[in-house]
Amino acid sequence: MSISFEDLGELRPLDRVLAFVDYNIPSEKKRAGTKLPTTRKVSELINVSPATVRNAYQLLAERGLARSDIGSGTYWTEAVENWTSDTELVVGFNGGNRPSNWQASLNANGWGDRIIGGLVRGMFEKGLSIRLKSVQVVRDGRILTNETELRGILEGINAFVIMPFDSQERLARMLTDRGISTACVNPPTINSTSNFVSPDYFTASRRVGMAFAAANRRRTLLFLSPGTERSKSCQLRLAGFATGLHSGENAPDFHKLTVDGPGKARQVFEDFLEAGWIPDAVYTAGNDLALAVMEVALQKGIRIPEDMSVIGGNGLVTGLYGQRSSLTSMLQPLEQIGQQLAHMLLERRKNPNAQTPGVVLPMSFWMGKTTLPSEDAILGMTR
Repeated sequence: MSISFEDLGELRPLDRVLAFVDYNIPSEKKRAGTKLPTTRKVSELINVSPATVRNAYQLLAERGLARSDIGSGTYWTEAVENWTSDTELVVGFNGGNRPSNWQASLNANGWGDRIIGGLVRGMFEKGLSIRLKSVQVVRDGRILTNETELRGILEGINAFVIMPFDSQERLARMLTDRGISTACVNPPTINSTSNFVSPDYFTASRRVGMAFAAANRRRTLLFLSPGTERSKSCQLRLAGFATGLHSGENAPDFHKLTVDGPGKARQVFEDFLEAGWIPDAVYTAGNDLALAVMEVALQKGIRIPEDMSVIGGNGLVTGLYGQRSSLTSMLQPLEQIGQQLAHMLLERRKNPNAQTPGVVLPMSFWMGKTTLPSEDAILGMTR
C-alpha cells in the first residue's frame, strides 16, 4: 500500500523523502541496479529541497541500500531486496470522547505528524520497510464493536500505535485479542507501567510549579483539556505542578480548570477577572489555551510577564498561531517518541502478549517572553 503525497503532512523534510522512497516506489522497482528517481523529481513531487533529497540518498548509501554514481544517478544495491517487512503500522488519530476540535488542533500543529516522522526514522534506522494506514476505530466517542465493520477496517494490520484518548487501554485489549501488537502514546491509565511511550509530564510540570513559587506567584490557574483530564499523563501533570507550587514559602491559591478549546479558555479567564480574582500565573496543557488567555489578559491591561507569567504545556503553536517564540513552553520530544514506538512495536511483534516496560522521555523548555528571568532559571533556560 502506498501513501499519497498529501498524507506525508508535516513530517520533517528528510523524513518525508525517506517515507516517499519507502511508500511510493513499488517493490518491483526496488531491485539491485534499478535507478532511484532523480533528486530534482523527488524535490518537486514532495516539495523539499534537492539538498534534502541528496542527504536522504546519502543515508540510504550509508545503510548499504543504494550507491551513487557521479554524473549518472543513485541506484539500488542488492541489500534493498532484504529491506522488507510484513509490518503495517496503523496510526489512529481518533479523538475518542473529545469533540473534533481538540484532535484537529493537535494535527494542525503537526503533533501526530512529528511522531509519525520519528516512527518512520526509527524503522528506517533498523533497516525495515513499513506501511502506514490511518483508520477510524472510534466513532462518536465509542470503540467500534461490529465484527464485520472491524474486519474490514483492520484487515492486513498487525501493529497499531494508539494516540491519546479516554479509552486507550480498552482499545489496546481489543486489538491485542485480535493478534495486533499495540503501543500507546502516553500511559493509558494511572496504573500503566508498560506498552507506552510518554514525555516526563511530572518532572516538567514540577519545574513549572517551582518556577512560579520562586517568583512568589500565589494565584495560579491550570488549564486542562476534556477527554484527557482523567488520563495518567494529566494526573502526572497535575501532581507535578502542585508539588512544585508548594515548594515555596507561601501556600498558593490554585485552581484547576477543564476547558474545551481556546474559546472556552477565554470565557473562563474573563469570568475570573470579572469576579475580581486576578491570576498572576497560568499553566496550560495546550499552547492554544495559553495564547487565548494571553489575548484576554493583554486586552485587560495585564502585563506579561510583569503581572502574570504564562507557560504552555506542549510547544505546539506553529501552523495555527505562528507565535511560539513569544510563549514560554514545554517542548515534547515528539520525534524521539516515534523512534521509541518503532522499537517497542518491533519488540511486541515478537511476542504480542508480552509487557514491554513503558518509556518516559525528558522534556525541555522553549524560552519565550512570558516568564520572568527568575522563572527561566528554574526551568533551565538563560537569556
